[in-house]
Formats: sequence, C-alpha cells, structure tokens
Amino acid sequence: MKSVSNREILYKYCEIMAKCYSTGNFTEIYPFLSDDCVWESQWRLTPEEGKDAVVRYFTNKGRILQESKSFPQTLIVEFVDNINLMDEAAMKTKEGIQHGKLGLVYETGKIALFMAQELNDVTNGMILDFTLNDDNLIKRIDICMPELFKFKKYDASEIIRF
Repeated sequence: MKSVSNREILYKYCEIMAKCYSTGNFTEIYPFLSDDCVWESQWRLTPEEGKDAVVRYFTNKGRILQESKSFPQTLIVEFVDNINLMDEAAMKTKEGIQHGKLGLVYETGKIALFMAQELNDVTNGMILDFTLNDDNLIKRIDICMPELFKFKKYDASEIIRF
C-alpha cells in the first residue's frame, strides 16, 4: 500500500477547508488541528493561538458567513517558483514611508487554498497556507496576500483519495 504524501494530506485539508468556507460550518476541520495550532493573518495584529482559540475563530467566522450569505469562492492551487517580488511596495519605517521591493520566499510545489470574496463590489483574494506538524496535523494556518505568490490551479490527478 502506498503511503500518503504531504501533498496529498495538504490537498485533503484544502478540500475540507473549501467545503467549510462554502457552508460556514467548520466542524469538519477541527479534528485535524493540532493542540498548539496557530491561525495568523497579514490583516490582523494578533494571531489566534491554540486549538481552542482557532476553533472559536472559525465558529464565529462560520456564523458570520451564514448570516451574510457571503461565501467565498475557493480554488486549490500550487505555488510555482519560490519568490514573487512586489515592485514599489510601501513599508513604514522609523524614517517614514519607504518604497521598495517586497517578497516572500515560499516552497515551490506546495499546495494551498486560494479564496476570493466580493464585498461592496470589490473582490478580495487571499491564500490559506497550511503547515503540518510531525503527526500531519495542522499546526499553522497563515492567511496571506495572494500578490506575494505565483500560483496555478492544482492538477489533482495524482492525488490518492483517503
């Protein structure tokens, strides 16, 4: 019997999370969160730390999605290259606002979840990037600006269903 690869596990978690966001019910992902799981977003100042905090976050997020009926569109993607530089990024420093190139180094070929949601006639996108622990449970969920990545739709033909 073939062992399940990291990519296959990430794909499964992306599938589950896509379903969670499309229904506003996140209970299916909870068993796969490690006790020390961290949810962190580039758009929030403080992360959610620990499984209980992450579960509370997703419970509230689900309620908001269900009440607003504003469910994001999702797509499982694969990172290509390993850095995507943003030209003319504005960065606040002690000297004031500086402009320069900004980039994030990432793992080529890693599977992640892209989400897009329209709010007030503006489409906002984000990447959910999962990190697994040694037991293949989710230890981090990073919410990132999609502009920091080069990615393509993932071809799931190689995935083993488990």
